[in-house]
Order: sequence, then structure tokens, then C-alpha cells
Amino acid sequence: MSFLEGRDSLENKCGWIVDVRDVVDAILLAYEYHKADGRYIFTSHTIITQDLVERLKSIYPNYKYPTK
Repeated sequence: MSFLEGRDSLENKCGWIVDVRDVVDAILLAYEYHKADGRYIFTSHTIITQDLVERLKSIYPNYKYPTK
């Protein structure tokens, strides 16, 4: 989270978010399915940096967040 440590800006970057529990479920499904082959990409939501910071502020209001 380099932008929370001041090493990155809050410009509108897009990122992908996935719950680790969903990743575990997907890995187990791929492991158990004998025809599974190759690589898999797991993603649930996309979010821009500013929206992520706003969500974090609502959960952790006492943390210092970047403004630029």
C-alpha cells in the first residue's frame, strides 16, 4: 500500500480486489477438477485509488491518509 505510506500519488489508478476466502475456494475447485489446466486469474471487483481510500477512511478513521 505504497500510497498510504506517501510513496505513491492518489491519481486515478485502477486496482483489483478479491477476498482471500474466494481465492481459496477457487484454488480448491481448480485442484479438485481433474480437467483443470493452465493458469487462472481470480478477481472480484475493480476500484480506483480514491474510492479505496474513502472506504478505508470509513473503516479506520484515525489513520493518516494522503490528500494528493
